[in-house]
Order: sequence, then structure tokens, then C-alpha cells
Amino acid sequence: MAEVLSSQAQVLTWRQAIDLLGVGRVRGLIRSHRWRRYGRGVLVAHNGPMSREQQEWAAVLETGDGALLAGLTAAALCGLRGYDQPVIHILAPANRRPAPRRAPENGPPVRVYRTTVLAPQDALSRGRPPQTTAARSLVDAAQWATTDRAARAIIAAGVQQRLSIGDELREVLTRMPRARRRSVIADAIADAAGGAHSLPERELRRLCRPHRRRLALPTRWILERKCQDRALILQDRRNSARQRRARERLALERRGAGVAGVR
Repeated sequence: MAEVLSSQAQVLTWRQAIDLLGVGRVRGLIRSHRWRRYGRGVLVAHNGPMSREQQEWAAVLETGDGALLAGLTAAALCGLRGYDQPVIHILAPANRRPAPRRAPENGPPVRVYRTTVLAPQDALSRGRPPQTTAARSLVDAAQWATTDRAARAIIAAGVQQRLSIGDELREVLTRMPRARRRSVIADAIADAAGGAHSLPERELRRLCRPHRRRLALPTRWILERKCQDRALILQDRRNSARQRRARERLALERRGAGVAGVR
């Protein structure tokens, strides 16, 4: 019993509790308010506030066998920053057809998505609670996003924050021929793999592409801080010499403006 409670953050199903303790003991714990119900068929082995991890465990256990944390919820557990949200996203096999879930009182909303494409390599083997891999989480989050722009931003952020790489994302997308926004996601993966790790960089590459005979397409951009004038300059490695000369001219112009101001 202690092993189950420890591995599942003090959350378990009614069936698990009965198998381990028996019906009478479980009902006694609930009547004495040492344990409490949470959702449909889920018990919490305490009567205090629930942590985010416990709420995620409850959502997975209530959805049933094969359910995984997915989308932005799983991506956040993998380390994605900047996309925190209260909704818990769950991915479940299509043949399960989970019943519509109503969030318990004071609990976060839960969205359950069904899929016919859930390969073993899409699940994180050591995930606690069970969850999808970083690559699958990013692709799902992108296809569930509200807009195409939001989908592109999620892919770019995932690559920029080194949660996944282009080849892993393309492999996941290949297994999902009916994914929503498939062409948009494929385009975003290509941009991110090419060095555009944010939407502004992608837009710059798009604007430069018609003029590629005169302008070299940027490949990767690095944020550089100039200590003298506290200016932030985006430097393209391919055009570093040209950028250096431009900065020198800018510094000379600023010095000239400063001298003119003193007069």
C-alpha cells in the first residue's frame, strides 16, 4: 500500500484501494475524513489541499487505462517555459471512449483527447504521472492550439528551449497523417530546424527569401549585449564582418552626436 501511495503521490483508484485494503477499511477511512473522494472513482489519501502533481495523477487515473498527460501539460513537465496554464490535457486511446469528465470542486479543468495513433515510443517510460514524450507533447500542443500562429510559437519555443530537435518532431508528425494543422506544423519544424527559434526570426527569413539574390538568408541569430552603450544587437554569424562594420559606424555616429550635444 505504501509503495502505491508513494509512486502515485497519495492518489489511487477505488479499485486499487479495495484490492489492497478491502471495502470496509476504505469506507471507514472515507467516513472518518482521513481520505476523500476526488472525481469519479478516484481517492486521495489525505484531507488537505491537493498539489498540482496530485491533480494530474487524479486526471490520468480517472480517465482510465492507457491515459497519458499530453500537450502543454506534458511539455511543461518536460521543461517548457512560458506556457503554463491551469487546464490539464489528457491523451487517451480512441477505443476507450472516456466518459465526459466534470472537474471536481476547486479542481482544474481537464480536456481529454482521443487518438488512434499512440505508438509505444510516444510515451515517456519513466514519466510520473504517465505522459507523452517531449516531441509528441509539442506536436499535440501545436495541433490543439487555438491559432496557426500559436502553433508555430509552440514548436519554435520547444526547439529553442532544447526540449526536442527537428528530426524527432518530424518522426512524430510522420506517424500522424491526419494531425490537425499538419502542414503548418511541418513548416514550423522546418523553420525551427533551420535556426528560426522565434516568430520574429521566422518572419525575417520569410521577408528575406524573395530577395535572396541580394540578401543572404540568416541561418542562426545570437543575442549579444554591448556593454558600452547597453544596446542589444542580433548578430548573424554569416554576416558577422558586415555587422561589425555597421556597429563601428554606429559607435562613431553616436560619439559625433555626443560631441555636438556638448557644444
